Order: sequence, then C-alpha cells, then structure tokens
Amino acid sequence: MVPPALMAPAFAATFEKMANRPVKDLDAFQQATFRLHGKFMNLRDEASPAHLLLAVRAARRALAQNPDNAHAHLQLGQAYFYLLRATRERRQEPGQEPLRDLRYIQAVASFNQVLLLDPSPEEAREAHRRLVELYATQGYPDRNGQWHAGYWDLMLRHLEGQLSATKAAGPAQGESAKQFEEQVEQLEKTISDLGKEVAKQEDRFKNRKTRLVKVLDQANAALVESNLAEQALKILRDSDLAAFGNEGMRLQITLALHTGLVRDVRAWFNLDEEQEKNFIDKLGRDQHYQFKGLLAAAIGEYTAADQAFADIEDQLGRKISGFDLRKVLSGAGTVVKVQQQTQALAVKDAIALHLSYLILQARSPRLLGSALQAEELRMGILELYSLLGMMGERAQSIALRGLLALEAGDLEKAERLFRRALTVWKPKPSDPSAIGVDFPFRAMAQEWLEVLEKYKD
Repeated sequence: MVPPALMAPAFAATFEKMANRPVKDLDAFQQATFRLHGKFMNLRDEASPAHLLLAVRAARRALAQNPDNAHAHLQLGQAYFYLLRATRERRQEPGQEPLRDLRYIQAVASFNQVLLLDPSPEEAREAHRRLVELYATQGYPDRNGQWHAGYWDLMLRHLEGQLSATKAAGPAQGESAKQFEEQVEQLEKTISDLGKEVAKQEDRFKNRKTRLVKVLDQANAALVESNLAEQALKILRDSDLAAFGNEGMRLQITLALHTGLVRDVRAWFNLDEEQEKNFIDKLGRDQHYQFKGLLAAAIGEYTAADQAFADIEDQLGRKISGFDLRKVLSGAGTVVKVQQQTQALAVKDAIALHLSYLILQARSPRLLGSALQAEELRMGILELYSLLGMMGERAQSIALRGLLALEAGDLEKAERLFRRALTVWKPKPSDPSAIGVDFPFRAMAQEWLEVLEKYKD
C-alpha cells in the first residue's frame, strides 16, 4: 500500500487540474480526489461556530425586546443557516441527522417568520433566497430507494417572492444596472423552468390521486413521487386523524416543522394533561418528545427543549438499567470478570464472548451441545447490540442537550453534559486504552469540551 504522504503531491496536482471542470468530465481518480477533498473540507469550519452562537444569542436578546423585529429574525436565520452549512455540524455521518434536522428547522422557522412580519424588500429577498436553498436540500426516498430531492412547489413560491422582492429592492450596493438585469433574467428563467416542472408534477399527481383512496397514500404520492410538499401538507390538514392515522399524524407534524409552520405546531402541542397522554399514545413517547424538543429549540424556548430531550434520555436510561446482563450471560456460563466491568465495557466483552462461543461451535459443534444453545447465543448477541445502540442514543441525546445549553449561553451546564455524554465513550478516564461505545456527536462533544476547558476562567 502506498503511504498517504507519498500520495499527497499526486492529489494536490490532480485537484489543481480540476479547477472549473464539471465532475462528470473527470476520470475515476480525479472524482475520488474530489470526493476526498469534499469530506476533508466538511470536517473544517468555514465560519467560526463560536461567533455564530454569539450571533444566535444576540438575535434572541433582540427578539425578547421586540418579537416583531424582522431584521433580528433574519440574522437569527442566517446564524442557523451558516451553522448548518459552513461549520463541522454539516458532517454527513450516520447519526448526525438529529442535529442537521434541528438547525434546518431553526433556520426555516426564522426565515419564514421574517416574511410574516413587515420586512424591507432587501430582507424579504434574502429570506426568500435562503428558503429556496433550504427547501432544495429536502427530499424522500421512493419505494425503490431512489432519492427525490427538493420541495418544488415551495421552492417555486419563494423564487417568485425573491423575484418580486429583488425588483422592489433594485440593484444592491456595488451592483451595476447590467448585473442587476442579468440577475433578474436568471431568476425569471429559473422560475419558468421550475414552473413547468411543477405544473407537470401537479398534473401527474392529479391523475394519480384518482386511483388512491387513502388520505395518507395521497399525501405520500404528492410528497415522494411529485416533490409537492406544500400539496402533501394541505391534503393532511384538510383531513383528520381518523382518515390518515398515526403515521399521517407524524408526517403532518414533520412537514409543518420542515416548512416553518412552528406557530401551527405549537398550537397542536398546546394540550392539557389528558390530551397530551392521548397524543403520546398515538405518536409514541420518544417521537412526541422529539417533536416537542425540536419545536421548543426552533422558537428559543431552551428550558422546554432541554426538558423534552431529557425525557428521551431518561426513557433510554430506564431501558438500559432494566437490561439483565447476568441473564444474557447465563447462556455462556458464569463470567465474573465481564460482570465486574463498567457497563459499556461489560457489554462489549459479553459480545466478544458470545461470538467466540459461536466460532468454536462452528468448528466443533460438540462444544456447545445443541443447536438450541447456539441460537440462544445468537439472540443474546442481538440483545447486546441493541443495548449498545441504546447507550449510544442516550449519549447522543445528552450531547444534543449540551449543544443547546451552549447555544443558550449556559456554559457550565454545557460542559457538564458533554462530560456525561463522553463517559460512555471513555468509561475509564484513568485508562486511555479502554474504549466504550462510540456515538454521533462524540467528536463534536470532545471538540467543544476542549474549547470550554481552554477558555474557562
């Protein structure tokens, strides 16, 4: 294998040749170089996350004084937009979705709020432009696994709003009349092209809808097959729970959050104790509190958001505490050393033990005695992996609470939560070689903890 250091000049030379060339025109090595460079850059910050969090806090303070300040909502949206798109929070890693989803919802809510107020043409133009960019990132896989990207009907509406605001605002500072004219022409062309595609998809959906009886099927067809998110949400809102069921209820809340309708979602969650109990029964407890946490974080109610995610953490903690490791280990005999470990290390050792037994059984079937005992070991492995997954989910929930505490300016709480989350990764601080359970946000929690320790008074 060629040492990476010797490959660096080749990668650098290749990347230099790739400037301003379409990816489709590159050979296999050049495309691989392009992808590696993209992954490398996604791990770096184009903008300081600390400065962006300060901008969030400043905008929240301004809105506490005047909730109808369109400019403050715009700056809040910009801060969330750049956290999502220009910092390491954009990492495309498994399990990063909750944080990207949170930042997306926060940004979309802020930009939509700008347009509900009385923005200047310049503010309206920027809010529409950002919403087009954000809606273009959304999508759903169809039954064949093909990804359908973009909320096209919403993108079209905001492109039209952007064009109207651009004309009202006139040329930006330093922009010539010719440049402004070209910008308007480009917007008009984009609107024309997308408008034709949206009209095509609307006709397609209209024909498809006649063959679909169930409301949920109609909404899914509009959303997944035709990229008509606004149409899908309208179908659900014009119907009721009896018609679309619990799955439709989850889709309606998801779409409302993802299209900036936080006021509506807030009204839906404004429930008395009995109503909330019924809501939880329909959504599921974790999903209910996930939605509540996202909603509260989007509107800056950090205490409520923390409580919601803490509830998810507590539920996972109860499941983990109730796991009978001794019972699972009984299938492999009495193992004192494993049971004396910290939980994360004990589970990993137990998995290794079960796998060792299965390997031995494959080589010498007589060692385990029966197929039933081998099946019990396999089931034990699945249970243990499920437990590891829950431990990782719980740590992720704790780390997410740490990020929200950081956003709210409670640095002590953020540091405390990051430390708690990382105990599942490093269960024995005195032993660097003891690695527990990795989890999404782990690297981010470590990075922020280092920053907090460095600048602590």
